[in-house]
Amino acid sequence: MNMTFRAIVAGIIFFVMGYKTVGAQETMQFKSEVTKLDFIRHMLKKETYLRRSEYNTARCIPMMKDLLAGEHFKAIEPYLRADSLEDPRIARWNQCRQIDYHDVGVEAEKFFGWLPELGAPPYRFYRIELDGDYENGPEDMVYFEQPSDPNTSGNTGYAWVDLKRCEIKYGFPIGPLFQISKKKKVISLNTLVYYKGLLWAIDYEEGFSFNMQRRIDHEKIETCQWWLFDPKKANIRLTGEHDNN
Repeated sequence: MNMTFRAIVAGIIFFVMGYKTVGAQETMQFKSEVTKLDFIRHMLKKETYLRRSEYNTARCIPMMKDLLAGEHFKAIEPYLRADSLEDPRIARWNQCRQIDYHDVGVEAEKFFGWLPELGAPPYRFYRIELDGDYENGPEDMVYFEQPSDPNTSGNTGYAWVDLKRCEIKYGFPIGPLFQISKKKKVISLNTLVYYKGLLWAIDYEEGFSFNMQRRIDHEKIETCQWWLFDPKKANIRLTGEHDNN
């Protein structure tokens, strides 16, 4: 796993002691992202606690109102879904596998070799406008999951990959699921959406948090976050520090 993307993926991780931490693989599969977004909206409406993070910007408030009302949000469908690396439809994503990063002039930490370096299937492949240049067409983005094998490298998230240069531009990290619920199977879902024309990544962890992230530039990520648990019943501080008192 290259270090730059690993750092990006780790960027929103909160360190929690005393709770079960599991990978952020999706726990449910949907035929369409529209159906998934509707399901997430339905789940949020049922949440007993929906507390906005104190670090949210002012525009996060109307965003949640619009989401619950089903307004101004548009789910983004992938052009391809694949459950296996052997799927012939993803051949173009293997074109960098035999290339040395020196040959394409890409920094080693940004070089993209092939999909397992990012994460495991099921994969979702998107063609989305990411660089702001509409004349050169949409760019490639892929969703991948953290491998179930703990000895295998990889994370969960989205990555914009320039397949011509074999270069990872940037990504949307998906945080780990901190299971504070007593339920055996906590629902974990994520999806890409447009909100009023801007691209956001949604990450929903049942009973813990709902996050929306937008790339401002290569270095900055705007985040809107809501907590979905009663802090009085959870031995956790939102700063990531364990409360021993």
